This record gives sequence, C-alpha cells and structure tokens, in this order.
Amino acid sequence: MKTGISLILFLFSISVFALPPFDPGDGADSSGGGIAVVCRNPDQTITSVEMLDLYEGRVIYGLNIQAPGKTVPDSLKVIKDKLKVVFKNVPMGKTPAYYIDKAQKDFKLLPPDAALVPVNDGAELVIPTNCTLEQLALYKNNTYLLVNSVLWNQMDDLNKAALFAHEGIYTHERELGDKTSQRSRKIVAHLFSEYDFTSLLSEVPQDANECIAHHEQDLQLIAFQFYKFTNPFQKDEEVLQFTKFRGRYPYSLTDVRTPTWPWADQLGDLYLDVDSPIELFDQLYIRRKMTSSGDVQSYYFQEPDGNYLIKCNKSPQVGEAKLTFNPSSVQFGSVAVGQTGSTSVEITNDGDLAASSISPSDLAEPFSFLGGSYPGTGGTCMATLSAHQKCTIVLAYAPKAMSMSDTTELEFSYNNGTSAAKVHLSLQGAHLAPAVLVISDALNYDYGTQAVGGSTSHVFTVINTGSYQARQMSGGGLASPFSFLGGSYPGTGGTCGSSLNVAAACTVVVAFEPTASGVMSDVLEIGYNDGATKQVSQRQVQGTGANPAVISISDGPAYDFGLVSNSGVVHHTFTLTNSGSISATALSEVGLASPFSMVGGV
Repeated sequence: MKTGISLILFLFSISVFALPPFDPGDGADSSGGGIAVVCRNPDQTITSVEMLDLYEGRVIYGLNIQAPGKTVPDSLKVIKDKLKVVFKNVPMGKTPAYYIDKAQKDFKLLPPDAALVPVNDGAELVIPTNCTLEQLALYKNNTYLLVNSVLWNQMDDLNKAALFAHEGIYTHERELGDKTSQRSRKIVAHLFSEYDFTSLLSEVPQDANECIAHHEQDLQLIAFQFYKFTNPFQKDEEVLQFTKFRGRYPYSLTDVRTPTWPWADQLGDLYLDVDSPIELFDQLYIRRKMTSSGDVQSYYFQEPDGNYLIKCNKSPQVGEAKLTFNPSSVQFGSVAVGQTGSTSVEITNDGDLAASSISPSDLAEPFSFLGGSYPGTGGTCMATLSAHQKCTIVLAYAPKAMSMSDTTELEFSYNNGTSAAKVHLSLQGAHLAPAVLVISDALNYDYGTQAVGGSTSHVFTVINTGSYQARQMSGGGLASPFSFLGGSYPGTGGTCGSSLNVAAACTVVVAFEPTASGVMSDVLEIGYNDGATKQVSQRQVQGTGANPAVISISDGPAYDFGLVSNSGVVHHTFTLTNSGSISATALSEVGLASPFSMVGGV
C-alpha cells in the first residue's frame, strides 16, 4: 500500500489564516512585503514558518539552503559580503545592502491579534495541504516594516535573516521598476545557498569590446551594457558579459555564449539565450539594419517596448599600448584591525606604443596607495609608461572595522596611443580582530585579611580572546604591599611570557604582603601589543592588613600550685586571650616537663 502527501496548487493568491485584517495606513501606499509558507497541526497550532524565498529555493530550484551564520546579524553580514562582491564598482546609487540595513531599522511587530492584508505577489507553487501562504510582512510607504508577531515568534534565525534580505532586495528592485517580488525571491534563495556569487568583471579580458545599447528614440535611456569578447577557452564561441540587462544590474555572472559571429560582414539575426541561474531574464535577438547597398548600418536589440541600438568600442589594435598587472590580482591576506599591510604591484606596457594619461580610480578605505597618493610610497609609476617598460605601484590595506573580508577593484584609465582604454585590478584583504587579553577574577579580586608582615599570593589567568597574537607582553601597575611573587613578572610559578597566541591562556602570580593595618588596593596591569597598537589589560586587587594574633595566658606572670603531697595531683585552668586583629592558628603547647603536664597528657 502506497502512502503520499496531498498537495495544493497556489496560483497568484495568498491565504491568511483566522486573524482579522490589519490596514495601518488610511489608503497610503503599501510597498509589498514578505510572504511565508505556514504549516499547522489539525488543532491549528503552528509547526513551521518558512520564507517563501527559501521554500522556492529548496522545492523549485533545488538549492541547498543553509544558515550563513549562527545569528541573524551573522547571517546578514555574510549576505551583504556576497552582495559587495556583485556590486563592487557598479555605477549606481544605494545598493541592496543599504536597504537590508534600513529594513532592520524600520522593523515593527504588530499586536498578536492583528494580521496583514494579503499582497498579490505572483506566487505560483505547490505546497502540502496542511500549509498556506500567509502575509508575514508589509513595507508601509518604505517607512515601517510591519511584521506579523505570531508568525515572527515561530520563525528560526535563518528565516528571520531571509525576511530582512527579502525586503532589502525587493526595495532595490522596485526602484528599478519591478512590480512583483518573483525575481527578488529567486535572488534571496541563491544568497542563502551554496551558490558562489561572482564579480561581473571577473572573467572579462582587458581587450574586450565595451558595448552600450541606447533606445533609438531616447538616447538617454540605456537598457543594456555588456562586454563582447571571444571565449579564451573555446575560440569558436563568443561571450556577451552583461553589466546592465534591461535596465537592471545582474546579481551574478550573467552572460550569453554563442557561436562566434563576425559582426561586420555577416547577414542575419542572432538569437541569444541568456545564461543565468539567478535572474529571470529570457531570450533576445540582435538584429541588423542594412543599407540599400547591403552593408550593415547598425546593430540593435529587438525588444517589445522598442529597439536599442548597440555601439561598441573597438578592441585594441596591433601596436597599441596595453597595461597588465603582476600579480593579476592582489591578496593582502589577514591583517589585524588597526594595522596596515602593503604590497607592490608591477605594471607592464606590453604594447608597441607608449601609454599616456595613466590615471587610477579613487580607492576607498580600507584600501589606499601607501602614503595616501599614487603611485604609493616607493612606487615608480607616473602618468606615462613607454612601450615594453615596467613600473611599480605600492598599495596598502588598513582594516578599521570588524568584518571577515574586503574586496574592491582598482581601475586604471589611460590612452593606448590611439584611443582611451582602461584596465582593472582586483584587491582583497581579510580582517583579523586584534588581540584582547582578559584577566581572570573580575571585577575586583580580594585577598581578604592578612597579618601585617605576612604574605599570601593568588594565581591570575590571562586569556587572549582576540584573533591576533598578543606580543610584547609585560606586567606592571603594582606597588607595595602588592607585587609579582618573587619580585618580577610573571611571578614565581607564573607561565606568561612575552607573547600569547589566539585562544591561549597563561598565568601570573601576585603577592599581598601588608606592612600596615587597613584596606589597601591596587591595579594589576598586563601591557601588550594587539597587532596594531599598545594596549593594557587591568584587574583591580585589594586586601586588608591587620595586626597579627597575640596570645596571652592568664595568672601571670607566674602561677603557684602551692604545696602538693608526693603523688598528689592538682589541676588549674588557664585562660588564653587573643589581643590581635586576626585569628591565631596552629595552636600547640611547648615547654612543659614532669612533674607538669596537660590534663590527660595532651
């Protein structure tokens, strides 16, 4: 007997279960919002709440959805780093990462007895019978992100992070003209999967044609921008690498691969099939306008809403200057926050003409030319580089914020001897949090009461909780009656030295030897270099000095037992008094000899 799951087809509709509609706006614009797949038990208790973006990713696109981080902020940090790779050097205004941050600031939970009015958002999928599509969030006038608190409280951190990512991506896409969140949901699904996002320029050779498609009736309207070049791995194939597709910025490597087509001398239309696992782009045609004599007059994309004329800059010709980098990309490696890493890059002119008017683009922190200006301290490059000559630039990386990595691209513009040209250099650096030494026994270690002239000690543990080795360690801050046991750091029996590795621990031993009565305090200090600057970790210590114990015996200065017969026994009780300020310990009798003894013998 076979068993199975009954399914329901949802086609452009959303159900909201059991809660009254909530419309907070008096007719104001509601700018879309997140949708959730909500599953319930027969008694209507919720068993799961999953963002529609992630559900589609698993069920429709077959993606391995995973939580990038342990918490919502951790996951969103990874997501924004992925977006940073995609959108670096893209000439546009606010990026999706900006809107993700804004969504978190605009977040507001609704009362538990209120639900959101459903938004028709083009969802078409099959879900189990015990599940429904329900409105999870609504962006009101791009000012308040209103969220259903009942559903929110049943969501895990993965889906909460996906909600903020969805709102940020969709807000960005609406600015570019999107009417539904279908494309945004697909992008979010890939962001939360193992899919590797790639810079749009990562595979573009330096000699590629740069192409722009203007609307033939409105030259200010640019719908397509792409690079055109021969596939270096398959010479009979041509690649169109888009950086703008139908007015939108692709989120990953969105290219068209076709048999090589001699644009200048072959008739006919070219049918293009767009290759992108993320975008919802489809096919398009490149057509030609011919003159009466049969010559190609122009090329254009054929589009339903108009034709877009294509204009491409030509590839470098033989003899033109051509700048190349060695290495072809820069990896600074791991650098502690607050520290500066630097490296030299060699620039070569492989052409037969001089490269002139060489000008680099601005570098934003944490990247720069060493010393602050081109070509960097120690660099030799100038505005001109003769044919077949080399020069160097010196680049710096000085991370200031705690994040996993930074990436950017440095663009060099120059004249190749016949026309303007440009070349790109990718830069990447990884952050390391500086060393942080933490001393045990927070906030204040109390030695308690100690006799004047006596000594006691305590072992403190020092742990490096940062991501960089602590160096140049030393002890200080202590003055009498506190000191490192034995007189010097790290104290007799201590294990700390001049450095401490990440997550490692060592010990210092500090003595308290009061010379007077009363409460005394001090500060134990461990100085170190955190990888960038000198730091000091501290721990408060205190202790109380007191007069030592003084025992006096009653019946002094001498007690006379009087006359006692031979073999007789006389007892007497003596009283001991402690007139000091601390307890006397280790009491014992010494000095008695026959015929005197303690009653009972001890």
